[in-house]
Amino acid sequence: MSKLNFNAAKEDPMEERSFELIPEDSYLFQIVKSEIVPNKAKTAERLNFQAKILNGEFKGSIVFIGLNWQHPNEQAQKISDREFKSICDAVGKGNDEIGDTEELHGIPFVGLVKHSKPSGEYKENGETKFKYGPKAEIKKYELAEGHELLERAGVEKEDDAAPATESKPPWGDDK
Repeated sequence: MSKLNFNAAKEDPMEERSFELIPEDSYLFQIVKSEIVPNKAKTAERLNFQAKILNGEFKGSIVFIGLNWQHPNEQAQKISDREFKSICDAVGKGNDEIGDTEELHGIPFVGLVKHSKPSGEYKENGETKFKYGPKAEIKKYELAEGHELLERAGVEKEDDAAPATESKPPWGDDK
């Protein structure tokens, strides 16, 4: 239990928020949060990352990455292992032994964003609807070093590209 000192009568309820789907394109990212959690069925573990966009109109937006970290299905495990290897390569740690996910935080990388198909299909009054709309997913990871997106973001030398804190990356103000 957590003690609170909050008077709900003095506050307005939140307004409905709409989330704009990030357009398909390449963006400069950094991982700002990671955690390992049980999957919904409690039969495996998920490795979840939050990757923040560091450039352009959608600077500050978060794209979620979810991997099957420990999964009994060999194919699902192999797919996630390959994606994790791609992430490690993109942050310059492809030949390292990773002991903690925080070793991947704050390092710029380039990610190609594509949209997933809507999911959760159901019928309502004879019309096909979806519980979940399309979402932005990173489908390709690339090393940022020498990439034009990193250069345009204003990082000119290796010292400037040192890992950033979640609150303020070295190449500009954070939203």
